[in-house]
Amino acid sequence: MAKELAMVENNDRGREVRQYLIKIEQAWNTPELIFARALQMANNTIDAFKHRALEAERKNAVLMHVRKTYTAGEVAKELGFRSALDNTMGSGSTGIACINTNRNFIGIEKDDTYFKVAKERISTQNT
Repeated sequence: MAKELAMVENNDRGREVRQYLIKIEQAWNTPELIFARALQMANNTIDAFKHRALEAERKNAVLMHVRKTYTAGEVAKELGFRSALDNTMGSGSTGIACINTNRNFIGIEKDDTYFKVAKERISTQNT
């Protein structure tokens, strides 16, 4: 836009401004500066991904600590939930914890052997 305005001013000063703007544009578009800007953009993207990965690692560490420290039933009770869903029920420990904390429990297990074990453990605990 500035180059066009400089062209409107059809005198020496207008031509001088136009030539100045052309030199700035040429300097901006040198291969070195184009690659430098691209490299800076790539570094910014990498830094953003590193930051997101670090945040994910922190959240995962907290979740792993909670998982090792508390059963799902205890977490549900602490959060005020009345039901817990365990989509990898295994041997039914979460179901037993829910029974002990007076919570509803929904367990899902695709392995028949584990399902039978969990069913037995939960029914024994429930009586």
